[in-house]
Amino acid sequence: MKKAWNVTLGAAISGLVAYAAYDGYERVASRPGASAPPAAVAGRPHPSPTPASTPRPEPSPNPPPAPAPVPAPAPTPAPAPPAAREPASALASARAPALSPAPAPAPSPSPAPSPEPPPADPVPAGLRDEPGCELAAVVPPVPPSPLAPLDARGPSRRLAEAFGADGLAVHEVQAGDTLGKIARLHHVTPGLIRRVNGLADDRIRPGRRLVVPRGPFAVEIERATRTLAVVRDGRPVLRYPVGIGGPASPTPTGEYAVVSRVENPEYWRPPEHDQGPEHFAADDPRNPLGERWIGFAPGYGIHGTIAPESVGRAVSNGCVRMRAEDVEEVFDLVLVGATVVIR
Repeated sequence: MKKAWNVTLGAAISGLVAYAAYDGYERVASRPGASAPPAAVAGRPHPSPTPASTPRPEPSPNPPPAPAPVPAPAPTPAPAPPAAREPASALASARAPALSPAPAPAPSPSPAPSPEPPPADPVPAGLRDEPGCELAAVVPPVPPSPLAPLDARGPSRRLAEAFGADGLAVHEVQAGDTLGKIARLHHVTPGLIRRVNGLADDRIRPGRRLVVPRGPFAVEIERATRTLAVVRDGRPVLRYPVGIGGPASPTPTGEYAVVSRVENPEYWRPPEHDQGPEHFAADDPRNPLGERWIGFAPGYGIHGTIAPESVGRAVSNGCVRMRAEDVEEVFDLVLVGATVVIR
């Protein structure tokens, strides 16, 4: 079927070309001075030209129908000429990236020489028969820290660390022990043992290990720096800021001794005071002595204050003022009879 269609298409194209050539010949031949046409056009015989005087027959009014135009097949593009081929070596060198020379492998480190074992300690031959005897023979036992029974947090450990290991003792409670008895044994107050060990009251159980500071303690007050130091064996262990007497009523200097220790004291303001006499009960929030009183001379003492901003200044009537938490700690440190030196 395809072959017959190609033959028909070719014949139609040939007829169309011949008709066009013949029509063009007739148009050229009718012009004056036209040259004779070629003998044949596209394989068809052309009639001899007629003289100009000879009348030209009229074409038939019904010329044969021209065949329908058939689109010519698209021309096949001519193949491009082969390009000149480069040598394979040149092409490979142009496409391959430049390679840097591979680094030489680093030499493997030589293994470090194994350390020689330390020389063995001289141990008696009789102790080598039992495991662990070598260590016990050459290493002295480590004494237990006196702070071991304490909690690692809070003010109790801070206070104990201020005394140092040589200023502490560990007391294991025995049957019949009381906190007062243990305090008298170490020349301290029961309140200090409670404070250092975090006890809520005086109850203790046999077998408990208590950390007990070694007393007794003394007090030294420096008016120039307005500080109070708690001293043991001539060495300050704790320092606190204080307020002292003003220019009209300075704090006296000299060496004294604690004569009284009062918790939550009462206060009688003397008549010579610029505000007149007045009595302040122990629980009165207006009591200028605060919660603690440590008397060291008639009319003079170390006490708390309801005006903490006055600590560090010279504004009192001669007494030594301390902040509430500081005077409570000093109150637990000193006994009646403790030395008080004021410079």
